[in-house]
Amino acid sequence: MKQKAIREILRQERERRKMTQTELANLAGVTQARISNFESGQDILLSTLSSIAGALGMQLTAILKEGPRPLVERRRQMTSMVDKYHQGED
Repeated sequence: MKQKAIREILRQERERRKMTQTELANLAGVTQARISNFESGQDILLSTLSSIAGALGMQLTAILKEGPRPLVERRRQMTSMVDKYHQGED
């Protein structure tokens, strides 16, 4: 998978979680400038990419292996399961 696609997946996940670049940077142990540069198209080290993915609760190996569609589908399934669980508690 191309780094552009990975960049987009991680940016979308950050935005879905309503995280700022600074918040993500703090969790990933990098600077906000590094996050900004990455999202703008600058290449980064694989270890940094892995740290960013990990801070978002994602595994870089899964993104590389499966691509974005299975990850999105898995997230929908998990959300559905959690929703059904909470509905049963009412």
